[in-house]
Amino acid sequence: MVRYREELQQIKELLKRNSQGMSITEIARELGKNMHSVGRYLDILQATGQVEMRQYGMAKVFSPSQRLPLAAMINFAGEGVMVLDADLRAVMVNDYFLKILGKDRDEVTGKNIHHLPIAALDIQELLEELARLPGEKTEGDFEIELDDDRFFKVKYAPTVFEDGNQGFIVILIDLTECKRAERALQESEKKYRELVENAGSIILKMDRKGNITFFNEYAQEYFGYREEEILGRNVIGTIVSPTEASGRDLTALMQEICSGSDRFRLNENENITRDGRRVWVRWSNRAIIGDDGTPTGILSIGNDITERRTIDEQLTARGEAEEALRRERDFSTAILDTVDALVLVMDTRGRIVRFNTACEKATGYASAEVLGRTVWETILPGEEAASVQSAFADLLADNGSRHARNHWITKDGAKRLIDWSNAVLRDRDGNAEYVIGTGLDITEQERAAEELQECREKVRLMQENEEA
Repeated sequence: MVRYREELQQIKELLKRNSQGMSITEIARELGKNMHSVGRYLDILQATGQVEMRQYGMAKVFSPSQRLPLAAMINFAGEGVMVLDADLRAVMVNDYFLKILGKDRDEVTGKNIHHLPIAALDIQELLEELARLPGEKTEGDFEIELDDDRFFKVKYAPTVFEDGNQGFIVILIDLTECKRAERALQESEKKYRELVENAGSIILKMDRKGNITFFNEYAQEYFGYREEEILGRNVIGTIVSPTEASGRDLTALMQEICSGSDRFRLNENENITRDGRRVWVRWSNRAIIGDDGTPTGILSIGNDITERRTIDEQLTARGEAEEALRRERDFSTAILDTVDALVLVMDTRGRIVRFNTACEKATGYASAEVLGRTVWETILPGEEAASVQSAFADLLADNGSRHARNHWITKDGAKRLIDWSNAVLRDRDGNAEYVIGTGLDITEQERAAEELQECREKVRLMQENEEA
């Protein structure tokens, strides 16, 4: 073994003196050795990174490699590095790896990893995994989680030492931040999906050809299609007829919406359910922009306005009987056309944590004025506060109705009647975290119905008088 090392050293010193490079023949002649032995030694030196080989035609020229000191290099590394010999003794270990082991350098260097005095079970598991390396012939990796909620990728690869003996290089790469970010993203996506699924509105996504790529639970219930039945199918022929009952070309309308045009950002059109019912939906359409800045699809949020359209049609049919009724119908329609859904999010104590623009417009309160305050101390009439609190408690206990109506008091003292669809957002243990309310201001709708009844009564009295 000593002679073997001396011959390797002779070759290295010879190449240092001839830094321009030498062939195997030149080295063998200079040292007085046969070319086969010199070639074997050069293979070892090249495998360990101590010499470099360049080829000129059929000739191979060897020269000393320029190398950084390994100990300095691994200590500078941002990962944990340990070098093991074939008997699993730690030949070299950097500060990062020592910190993970919780040991000083002299407690580890030269020691078999089986015999390291490690108390922590998670570190013992790591060392047990490393103890299997002598059976590995190729590089590989595995992941491990330590007890302090840290994650590492362990990469290993066989190596050859300067003396030709085999060993292993082990590198620990900290994945903790990546794993935490991944978990946070998963939680965020989960909460976003729960919010979307419980929003009380139709939410769907289409690609630029009008094929449905997302269809929330409310949409499934509303249109009567299960997710697996509708995804990938075009909106035309499923939830949209080629033409409206009025004759309007809905195919052309959908094509323009899917192009990303802002012309139909807010739109009302006739839709059709699976069982053939024709319904009316008010849609908010927004282009989904890809990384290259071009539209990749459309996000559409819809609310059913069938009842409102029915009232409009009734008002229109009787519009000729009384001009005042026509004006009232137009007034109601104008108001209803500008109303978007109210979205109110409360914690389990009824404190407001989200108050959208529609709520601000409906009440006159800025979001900053009501956040952190309960709905019953801010925007509910006093006579309804107790009943709303009771219904709120029942909803949290999963005993109450998800639909409710109550009044809001605006900043200037006006009363607005709101029709609510409520949902409880729960954590993974089933505990209530938030209550999400999606509301429509039906004040004018209720008023219009009363006017219609009065008008009917007037017409009836007029007819009775004429007959008399």
